[in-house]
Amino acid sequence: MPLISLKRINKEVQNYNDKVYLISNTNSIFSEALVKYLASLSLEIIIINISNKDEYFLLIKDSNNKQILQLKYPEYYPFKPYSVISYASLSMKNECVYNNMSYYKYLIAIGDKIKHRDKNIYRFFYTNLFGCEPLFLNLSKNDCYCCNSNTCQNIWSPAITINSIILEQLEIRFIESYCSELGYCYLSNIYNNLLNNILGKLPDEIIKTILKQC
Repeated sequence: MPLISLKRINKEVQNYNDKVYLISNTNSIFSEALVKYLASLSLEIIIINISNKDEYFLLIKDSNNKQILQLKYPEYYPFKPYSVISYASLSMKNECVYNNMSYYKYLIAIGDKIKHRDKNIYRFFYTNLFGCEPLFLNLSKNDCYCCNSNTCQNIWSPAITINSIILEQLEIRFIESYCSELGYCYLSNIYNNLLNNILGKLPDEIIKTILKQC
């Protein structure tokens, strides 16, 4: 791997560990929940010699030391996107499990589960919980999740960092947590009761401001 690629990889990990994302984030104000989540993750670079060639991987683990993502860096990173080798999805009991489905098929499957539902409800809870704009929840029902992933060749640019895939995975797992009929009804009931009976006809901006103080 070229030296410039190695420097970029190491710099990204260092910036993450130094919480540079809190300084460089200009589009949103991260919530306390998101800051706590990002701080709980640990990043580890591993090098595996395959067929007399060093291959570079990044392991991302949660606070329980459970691996939630394994990424493989291409030879000419960051001019080509990393690939997701493995990821942790959620079981029926909302427990993290490793999924044998390819990452892109997994994204499509999650998108299909909420395709005909009111995404405003999901977006409302996601933005108020984490304080950042979603990626997938802003798409129309006919947009493909895999084609809008940060790992897609057509989306990728050298400006994208490791933070992007972490936030992408966080959003997907949030959707997965409430994609069942029961989960969606749970959010819908709270949403409708909150807007119709408690906050009434207040503008969305004021509602968000109130909720962020809770």
